[in-house]
Amino acid sequence: MGRLFLLLQGLWTKADNGVWSFEEIPDYQRESLIINRTDSFEGLIERIRITLNLGIFDAGGFDLSTT
Repeated sequence: MGRLFLLLQGLWTKADNGVWSFEEIPDYQRESLIINRTDSFEGLIERIRITLNLGIFDAGGFDLSTT
C-alpha cells in the first residue's frame, strides 16, 4: 500500500533565529503522487520531475545513493 503525497512549489527561507518557513507559490496548481515503500529514491525523483514538467534528470555521474 502506498502513501499519498502533495507536491507544492514554493520557497524555503531561514530566519535569523534559525527557524525555516515555506512560502507556497499561490498560483501553482498542486499535484499529488502515491508513493510505495518499494519505490526507489531515483524513481521517486523521476516521477516528481515528470509531474512538474522538469524533464528527465541527468545525474552526469552523480551518485544519488550517497547523498
